[in-house]
Amino acid sequence: MNNVEKANNDMVTCGGGCSLKDRKKNHNKKGEDFKTIGSFHTDPIIELIQAEKSLLQNEFENCKPNNTNVIRLKKEINDEETLKIENERLYKENSFLLNPDNLNLNNGKELKKLFMHDSETIYLNHGAFGSPFKKAFLYSEEIRRKIELNPVKFFDRDLFPYLAKAIVKLANFLNCDPLNLMPLSNATSGLNSIFKYLSKDLKKVICFDITYSATLLICEEYLIPNTAKIEVINIPLKFLKSENQEILINYITDSIPNDADLIVLDHISSQSCILLPLKDLISSIRKKFLQLEKNNELIILVDGAHAPGSVKINIDELNTDFYVGNLHKWLCSPRGGGFIYISNKNIGKIKGAIVSHGHANKNNLMDSFYWDGNRDYSAFISIIKTLEIWEILEPLNIYDHLKNQLKLFVDFICSKLFVSPLFSVDLYNSTMALIPLPEKYQKFTSKAIQDWLHYEYKIEITIKTVYEKNCMRISVHLYNELEEIEKLIKVLLDSEPII
Repeated sequence: MNNVEKANNDMVTCGGGCSLKDRKKNHNKKGEDFKTIGSFHTDPIIELIQAEKSLLQNEFENCKPNNTNVIRLKKEINDEETLKIENERLYKENSFLLNPDNLNLNNGKELKKLFMHDSETIYLNHGAFGSPFKKAFLYSEEIRRKIELNPVKFFDRDLFPYLAKAIVKLANFLNCDPLNLMPLSNATSGLNSIFKYLSKDLKKVICFDITYSATLLICEEYLIPNTAKIEVINIPLKFLKSENQEILINYITDSIPNDADLIVLDHISSQSCILLPLKDLISSIRKKFLQLEKNNELIILVDGAHAPGSVKINIDELNTDFYVGNLHKWLCSPRGGGFIYISNKNIGKIKGAIVSHGHANKNNLMDSFYWDGNRDYSAFISIIKTLEIWEILEPLNIYDHLKNQLKLFVDFICSKLFVSPLFSVDLYNSTMALIPLPEKYQKFTSKAIQDWLHYEYKIEITIKTVYEKNCMRISVHLYNELEEIEKLIKVLLDSEPII
């Protein structure tokens, strides 16, 4: 054992604040030892998650939970009268919307009241940074106030029970085991963790030309020059445009080199808005590499930044090694929440990208994801309230509604501008589509067009140059209405940027 390992073992539970001998002394005085990282006075996160998972199962079965040692969250009255009044007003404003009997998914004006939304802006760019539910935003504010009123109490005693509750609810939503799900600030943090800790064993990483550009930068940053190669494979437009998904699956599978170590798959590509048939695609790739009888199994990493809230997700069915995602986009939580799913066979291979006290606990590598310093955990914890809204929306066929809404908007735009969508609308996910702009806009830069719509008309929409064409990426949620699309069309038909 080297000195670093010995130091880690001596300080595994007290965050460096006390040694193993000190903890034994504390044990005699307190009657129990610290069992977690840092100076936390709660049970280890694994125990809290298991208890919370049991409680959630009891709720599903309409049973009262049995006696348990898990710390239950209590509703605390906020002393700030102004915040209390604002909370009551907004919750009352939203209450009738959250009654399924009164909820009309086709009433965008009413549904806007659910969101933190700038009423003066036509927002057709939800896919960029999302727009949070008011209920979740207010809850995150309450958590931040709770933290600042007594930071020591919150971090030492309240944080892990909050995280356990949030993790279990999110895992249930994503259909995976909560012990395989780690809280992050965003999907990018998960990608950094994966490549930071796996890079030394990788020889060839496969991405595609639809892969998110930041992912390529992460690969380049961590992969060791001269020992690892990044290969970016082009997917010809004809395969992406094909309505026969088997053709696309076969092309991607066949294009992956036999000596690949890791492959990155975007669940929904950010730029082209393509929803990959992920379950069948991964099955096809696994079958190919199983036949190769390689010593090392191919690692599959799914970048699902745009997927949660856009499509129904069942991670357990995907047979992927890693899945990273965001909570602030289509799920509509406040910014600052994301996650990483790690399969059982990979659970001990990576840690959080930021080294802090959690890295010292060699018996529980998950701790490195739960504690990476004085992070603001309020956004992740607010998924508790976000999912309360989704529990109402999902039974109302929210995914079908969003897809039908997108089709309506795309058909209207194309009929008025005399253009065709770049890909079949049926291949798009339920919330985004890519539409070429009319010919008169091809002489401008995409930035000039987007800035013009923003500054002159308060229309937020992404304009990108894709496949050598200026295209608009329309990304819509419940609050969008056809009359907003009509205003966009009127501007595009009647005006153009001044060079």
